[in-house]
Amino acid sequence: CDKYNLLDTWRALNKDVRDYTFFSSRHNSYSRIDYLLVSRPLKDNITEASIELKLWSDHSPVLCKIVLTQPKKRPQKWNFNNFILFKETNVHDIQKTIQLYFKENDTQEMSRSTLWDAMKVVVRGHLIALGSRDKKEKLARINILKEKITQLKNRHMASGSQRVYKQLLAARKEL
Repeated sequence: CDKYNLLDTWRALNKDVRDYTFFSSRHNSYSRIDYLLVSRPLKDNITEASIELKLWSDHSPVLCKIVLTQPKKRPQKWNFNNFILFKETNVHDIQKTIQLYFKENDTQEMSRSTLWDAMKVVVRGHLIALGSRDKKEKLARINILKEKITQLKNRHMASGSQRVYKQLLAARKEL
């Protein structure tokens, strides 16, 4: 790396940490063979570097965050999340929200266009809440599985047990 003025991003931020990016089931050994190299002048721009959990491959991903400039904030545009409709409970919840909205707001005093526009706002808010709840639940399940995978990986690194390795593979598959 020195010859080419390159820097190992993960090692630059994790000087005293031991971690591995590859497990050879054939040799029952761990090694670090995957790197993210950057030009040495970018060292001060590296804000994060991590070796992530090995999930689908026999290699762990190596991630690095390099901040070059401050990004400009753009206004966010809402898009409908179709996956919300994959849960039957969400569909029923949306239907109830729409029915309740019209029951409470369909009056002689309110114009049809106002009624319709306001309904879209109410339903959109409800969809955002459902999407947020579903995302939180999904992330909680993922975090539990990642923690389980980390614990199994550490147990396997310490013991080399085939039983623990099979549990590790099963947990990765579940994720």
